[in-house]
Amino acid sequence: MPRFSLLLVALLVLPLGSTAQPTPDSTHQLLLADARLVDPETQTVERGALRIEGERIAAVLEEAPANFDGHILDLDGKWVLPGLVDAHVHSWGNAGPTFQEQQMLQTTGTAKMMLYSGVSAFLDLASPEDYILNLRNRQRSRGFLGADIYAAGGPLTHPNGHGTQYPGSSARTATSPREARQRMDSLAARQPDVAKLIYNPNNDRYPSMDCATMEAGIEAAQTHGLTTVVHVETWAAAHQVVTAGADAITHAPPAPLPDSTLAAMRQQGTAWIPTLAVHTELSNLIQRPRLLKKDLLRAVADSVLLAAYRDTSGLPDQIRSWIDRQDEYQTTRLDAVRKAANAGVPILAGTDAGNPGLFQGYSLHRELVLLTQAGLSNWDALAAATTAAGRFLDAPFGLQRGDRANLLVLDASPLEDVRHTQNIHQVIYRGQIVNRSDFLNEAATSVPTVPTH
Repeated sequence: MPRFSLLLVALLVLPLGSTAQPTPDSTHQLLLADARLVDPETQTVERGALRIEGERIAAVLEEAPANFDGHILDLDGKWVLPGLVDAHVHSWGNAGPTFQEQQMLQTTGTAKMMLYSGVSAFLDLASPEDYILNLRNRQRSRGFLGADIYAAGGPLTHPNGHGTQYPGSSARTATSPREARQRMDSLAARQPDVAKLIYNPNNDRYPSMDCATMEAGIEAAQTHGLTTVVHVETWAAAHQVVTAGADAITHAPPAPLPDSTLAAMRQQGTAWIPTLAVHTELSNLIQRPRLLKKDLLRAVADSVLLAAYRDTSGLPDQIRSWIDRQDEYQTTRLDAVRKAANAGVPILAGTDAGNPGLFQGYSLHRELVLLTQAGLSNWDALAAATTAAGRFLDAPFGLQRGDRANLLVLDASPLEDVRHTQNIHQVIYRGQIVNRSDFLNEAATSVPTVPTH
């Protein structure tokens, strides 16, 4: 899959911004009354109420108590589910189809754009390490208001390998098992939420670690208690990664999923982040321009970017070839996800946002649609973007007592049609009602769109 300059160098020179806010008041109380509670963990819908204290769900109730002293939000039967989670993001911003137009949000703007879109947490898998980890730490210590940031820091790859080509890259490189262990020791000291590795043998454009180096990197990460996510491009590579003990693989190779690899994934309990959106959405937007008229997309995407997707007369051959490959392998990739899901492989929803065809926040809703097109039930697709992601990140995302009060309130049932996740009535973040308009304005004005030539 082609990759282009993400202008990550801009993140190294632009300030973090004065976006840190005080930690929410732990005495704050909120009651969501008369709600339909959609719990992907239990696959149940219950009419009831949620009592929230501070940042957590304090109680799940059959009805609103008569003596509640806090703020009451009467939802009149609207649908409440855990806030969504995008498990594969490059949070610099949004790109046009050739990267000639770029909406430079920085992670601060992306976190706000995510929250506007009902995405209350995301996993960044390649941003400049000091920038992303320092920002994450600021958020956790000072209550930065925006979607929860989880981050990998610099990926482990080969010298001149994939991940090193971006300006400002923090990639760690290794050519031997010894170096892989050293690099992973160095990464672990930064306390990332996951460790990302890139393993793509036989890639025509970038050299890759050999199998022994990859295995040593995963083993070293496990020694430090780090969850591992490995970028793969073929099923042969995926099989080696899975048998090495990786916690998750990301991307969907353009070939049928072999039975032997599926068996290994089941045996190891490997999660899969297929990122169907990055493998399909550029083609979908170019060939089905009606998708550009979606209300949520028009709210979050810069008009310059949308215009670039409408006027495709000057697309270079490289991009047209990418679109052709997306078309050629779309059914194969959907079939692989269906096969894995039917076999019980944990599927996590991630987009690879930051690449052409994708938009921070919005594209996770499209990923849900693609997962259902692959054969997942609406329940399973919702779990992939909520409670399953919470388990993977060891985060309390759900609708049970003690879970973090990151919630999405919808005007229509996502079980009737998963596209209804775009019909957002309200977003609750850490127990607070979000003023979505303010968040959208702050995100859109964080850094202007930059045409590059």
